[in-house]
Amino acid sequence: MPSVPVIKVLVTHQEAARAKYGRAGWTKIRHAATALIKADRARGITTRLFALDSTSDAKKVHGQAVSAPTDVAAIKAAIDQISTFWQPAYIVLLGGPDLVATVNLTNPLWTGNPADDPDQFIPSDLPYACDGPLTLSPADYHVVANANGDVTDERGSSAGWNRSWNLSARRVTVLRKAVVGAALGWLVVVAALVGYQP
Repeated sequence: MPSVPVIKVLVTHQEAARAKYGRAGWTKIRHAATALIKADRARGITTRLFALDSTSDAKKVHGQAVSAPTDVAAIKAAIDQISTFWQPAYIVLLGGPDLVATVNLTNPLWTGNPADDPDQFIPSDLPYACDGPLTLSPADYHVVANANGDVTDERGSSAGWNRSWNLSARRVTVLRKAVVGAALGWLVVVAALVGYQP
Protein backbone atom coordinates (compact mmCIF):
# COMPACT_ATOMS: atom_id res chain seq x y z
CA MET A 1 0.00 0.00 0.00
CA PRO A 2 1.49 3.40 -0.96
CA SER A 3 2.17 5.78 1.90
CA VAL A 4 0.43 9.15 2.12
CA PRO A 5 2.92 11.99 1.66
CA VAL A 6 3.47 14.19 4.72
CA ILE A 7 3.52 17.87 3.77
CA LYS A 8 4.57 20.80 5.95
CA VAL A 9 4.16 24.39 4.80
CA LEU A 10 6.12 27.31 6.27
CA VAL A 11 4.04 30.47 5.77
CA THR A 12 5.39 34.01 6.08
CA HIS A 13 5.27 37.44 4.45
CA GLN A 14 8.57 38.11 2.67
CA GLU A 15 8.30 41.91 2.32
CA ALA A 16 7.37 42.29 6.00
CA ALA A 17 10.32 40.03 6.89
CA ARG A 18 12.67 42.09 4.72
CA ALA A 19 11.41 45.30 6.33
CA LYS A 20 11.93 43.85 9.82
CA TYR A 21 15.20 41.94 9.40
CA GLY A 22 16.73 43.54 6.31
CA ARG A 23 17.69 41.72 3.14
CA ALA A 24 20.50 39.85 4.90
CA GLY A 25 18.10 38.64 7.60
CA TRP A 26 15.57 37.49 5.02
CA THR A 27 18.35 35.62 3.22
CA LYS A 28 19.25 33.83 6.49
CA ILE A 29 15.61 32.84 6.98
CA ARG A 30 15.46 31.47 3.43
CA HIS A 31 18.71 29.52 3.93
CA ALA A 32 17.41 28.07 7.22
CA ALA A 33 14.16 27.09 5.51
CA THR A 34 16.12 25.48 2.66
CA ALA A 35 18.18 23.48 5.19
CA LEU A 36 14.97 22.38 6.89
CA ILE A 37 13.42 21.38 3.55
CA LYS A 38 16.48 19.24 2.80
CA ALA A 39 16.53 17.65 6.28
CA ASP A 40 12.79 16.95 6.12
CA ARG A 41 13.15 15.35 2.69
CA ALA A 42 15.56 12.83 4.25
CA ARG A 43 12.83 12.06 6.83
CA GLY A 44 10.15 11.60 4.17
CA ILE A 45 8.49 14.98 4.77
CA THR A 46 7.84 17.41 1.94
CA THR A 47 8.34 20.94 3.29
CA ARG A 48 7.55 24.07 1.33
CA LEU A 49 8.26 27.73 2.06
CA PHE A 50 5.24 29.85 1.09
CA ALA A 51 5.50 33.64 0.94
CA LEU A 52 2.01 35.08 1.28
CA ASP A 53 2.92 38.11 -0.83
CA SER A 54 4.49 36.11 -3.65
CA THR A 55 2.37 35.95 -6.80
CA SER A 56 4.25 32.87 -7.99
CA ASP A 57 3.65 31.06 -4.66
CA ALA A 58 -0.05 32.03 -4.77
CA LYS A 59 -0.37 30.61 -8.30
CA LYS A 60 0.92 27.24 -7.03
CA VAL A 61 -2.28 26.85 -4.96
CA HIS A 62 -4.56 28.80 -7.36
CA GLY A 63 -4.82 31.64 -4.85
CA GLN A 64 -4.17 35.37 -4.57
CA ALA A 65 -1.05 37.06 -3.19
CA VAL A 66 -1.50 38.91 0.11
CA SER A 67 -0.06 42.43 -0.14
CA ALA A 68 -0.45 43.54 3.49
CA PRO A 69 0.74 41.34 6.38
CA THR A 70 -2.18 42.76 8.40
CA ASP A 71 -4.92 41.66 5.98
CA VAL A 72 -6.34 38.77 8.02
CA ALA A 73 -9.13 38.02 5.52
CA ALA A 74 -6.59 37.61 2.69
CA ILE A 75 -4.24 35.57 4.93
CA LYS A 76 -7.12 33.27 5.91
CA ALA A 77 -8.09 32.86 2.24
CA ALA A 78 -4.47 32.05 1.30
CA ILE A 79 -4.07 29.49 4.10
CA ASP A 80 -7.41 27.92 3.17
CA GLN A 81 -6.12 27.58 -0.42
CA ILE A 82 -2.89 26.00 0.84
CA SER A 83 -4.94 23.56 2.93
CA THR A 84 -7.29 22.68 0.08
CA PHE A 85 -4.64 22.35 -2.61
CA TRP A 86 -1.76 20.67 -0.73
CA GLN A 87 -3.57 19.18 2.31
CA PRO A 88 -0.56 19.67 4.60
CA ALA A 89 -0.13 17.82 7.88
CA TYR A 90 1.42 20.97 9.42
CA ILE A 91 1.24 24.68 8.76
CA VAL A 92 3.92 26.76 10.47
CA LEU A 93 3.48 30.54 10.64
CA LEU A 94 6.99 32.01 10.47
CA GLY A 95 7.14 35.26 12.40
CA GLY A 96 4.96 36.99 14.91
CA PRO A 97 1.82 38.98 14.19
CA ASP A 98 3.89 41.67 12.46
CA LEU A 99 4.65 39.16 9.67
CA VAL A 100 1.47 37.06 9.74
CA ALA A 101 -1.24 39.01 11.56
CA THR A 102 -3.36 37.35 14.19
CA VAL A 103 -7.14 37.73 14.12
CA ASN A 104 -8.63 39.83 16.93
CA LEU A 105 -11.42 37.53 18.09
CA THR A 106 -14.08 38.93 20.38
CA ASN A 107 -13.57 37.79 23.98
CA PRO A 108 -16.78 36.22 25.32
CA LEU A 109 -15.44 36.71 28.87
CA TRP A 110 -15.16 40.48 28.44
CA THR A 111 -17.85 42.42 30.30
CA GLY A 112 -16.36 45.90 30.23
CA ASN A 113 -15.74 45.62 33.97
CA PRO A 114 -12.00 46.13 34.70
CA ALA A 115 -12.26 43.60 37.54
CA ASP A 116 -13.15 40.90 35.02
CA ASP A 117 -11.09 39.88 32.00
CA PRO A 118 -9.69 43.22 30.76
CA ASP A 119 -9.25 42.21 27.12
CA GLN A 120 -12.12 42.91 24.75
CA PHE A 121 -10.31 41.07 21.94
CA ILE A 122 -8.12 37.96 21.84
CA PRO A 123 -5.34 37.89 19.21
CA SER A 124 -5.37 34.37 17.79
CA ASP A 125 -4.30 32.27 14.83
CA LEU A 126 -7.16 29.81 15.47
CA PRO A 127 -9.10 30.94 12.37
CA TYR A 128 -6.16 29.84 10.20
CA ALA A 129 -6.46 26.31 11.59
CA CYS A 130 -10.17 25.95 10.87
CA ASP A 131 -12.31 25.50 7.81
CA GLY A 132 -15.13 27.89 7.13
CA PRO A 133 -15.40 31.63 6.71
CA LEU A 134 -13.51 34.18 8.76
CA THR A 135 -15.53 35.44 11.71
CA LEU A 136 -14.52 37.24 14.90
CA SER A 137 -16.34 34.88 17.27
CA PRO A 138 -14.25 32.03 18.76
CA ALA A 139 -17.46 30.01 19.13
CA ASP A 140 -17.67 29.74 15.32
CA TYR A 141 -14.49 27.66 15.15
CA HIS A 142 -15.69 24.20 16.13
CA VAL A 143 -13.61 21.96 13.89
CA VAL A 144 -9.83 22.27 13.65
CA ALA A 145 -8.82 21.22 10.14
CA ASN A 146 -5.09 22.03 10.23
CA ALA A 147 -2.38 21.47 12.80
CA ASN A 148 -0.75 24.86 12.92
CA GLY A 149 1.71 26.65 15.12
CA ASP A 150 3.93 29.66 14.93
CA VAL A 151 7.58 30.56 15.36
CA THR A 152 8.02 34.09 16.70
CA ASP A 153 11.08 36.06 17.66
CA GLU A 154 11.90 38.64 20.31
CA ARG A 155 12.19 41.71 18.05
CA GLY A 156 9.69 44.38 17.22
CA SER A 157 5.99 43.88 17.81
CA SER A 158 6.45 40.14 18.29
CA ALA A 159 8.26 40.81 21.54
CA GLY A 160 5.46 42.96 22.92
CA TRP A 161 2.87 40.44 21.80
CA ASN A 162 4.70 37.54 23.44
CA ARG A 163 5.12 39.39 26.73
CA SER A 164 1.57 40.69 26.90
CA TRP A 165 -0.23 37.51 25.88
CA ASN A 166 -0.82 35.64 29.13
CA LEU A 167 -3.11 32.66 28.67
CA SER A 168 -5.46 31.98 31.56
CA ALA A 169 -7.05 28.54 31.87
CA ARG A 170 -10.43 30.08 31.04
CA ARG A 171 -9.08 31.77 27.92
CA VAL A 172 -7.44 28.56 26.70
CA THR A 173 -10.79 26.81 27.08
CA VAL A 174 -12.51 29.55 25.12
CA LEU A 175 -9.99 29.56 22.28
CA ARG A 176 -9.30 25.80 21.91
CA LYS A 177 -6.09 26.86 20.16
CA ALA A 178 -4.92 24.38 17.56
CA VAL A 179 -1.34 23.46 18.32
CA VAL A 180 -1.54 19.70 18.95
CA GLY A 181 0.50 17.94 16.31
CA ALA A 182 2.23 21.11 15.16
CA ALA A 183 4.65 21.08 18.06
CA LEU A 184 7.10 18.70 16.36
CA GLY A 185 6.89 20.69 13.15
CA TRP A 186 7.72 24.01 14.72
CA LEU A 187 10.39 22.65 17.02
CA VAL A 188 12.19 21.37 13.94
CA VAL A 189 11.85 24.83 12.37
CA VAL A 190 13.24 26.48 15.50
CA ALA A 191 16.18 24.08 15.42
CA ALA A 192 16.84 24.96 11.79
CA LEU A 193 16.53 28.69 12.37
CA VAL A 194 19.01 28.68 15.26
CA GLY A 195 21.41 26.48 13.34
CA TYR A 196 21.09 23.28 15.39
CA GLN A 197 22.99 20.40 13.83
CA PRO A 198 22.02 16.87 15.03
